[in-house]
Amino acid sequence: MTFQQTNALENIPIQLCGYSIEQALSSGDISVNELKKYLESSTLDVVVEASPKLAATVLDKFSGQRLYIGRRGNTACRIAEVVGQENYETLVGLLEYEDFEVPKADQLRRILRNKKIFLMRRNGMSATHIASRFSLSCRQVFSIYGKDPDNAKYEKKRGARKNVVI
Repeated sequence: MTFQQTNALENIPIQLCGYSIEQALSSGDISVNELKKYLESSTLDVVVEASPKLAATVLDKFSGQRLYIGRRGNTACRIAEVVGQENYETLVGLLEYEDFEVPKADQLRRILRNKKIFLMRRNGMSATHIASRFSLSCRQVFSIYGKDPDNAKYEKKRGARKNVVI
């Protein structure tokens, strides 16, 4: 995303809760490896290997819920309705008779939001403008930007802490 593109969208506030993991995956904001890493301790890690888009859809639609993957029943109908029958068959093939909890997507959305903030700030956008776009305070934007691994000030601080011998 370049500065010009963000300028064209400056009147549209970016909401953390409305950001789709599936959109982020298809637009390249998050890689398949990042999604795998986020879901590695979950049952969905198997699904990421087979179909990253399906894993992103399940994460978006059923975040924080407990799911049972079976051939019949109300839950099967509900999941199949949301992800599509063909995708549900893929889930059944991978996780049949599994009862698992879908991880909450908020942390992953925060990671994506922070990446966008890093990019906007590097492109010269003011903290006030970024804060209004993401419904944050300027202080929160500076705090997030201070954690940017590509920020030279952050590297100096981190390096200084590593070299301190007590």
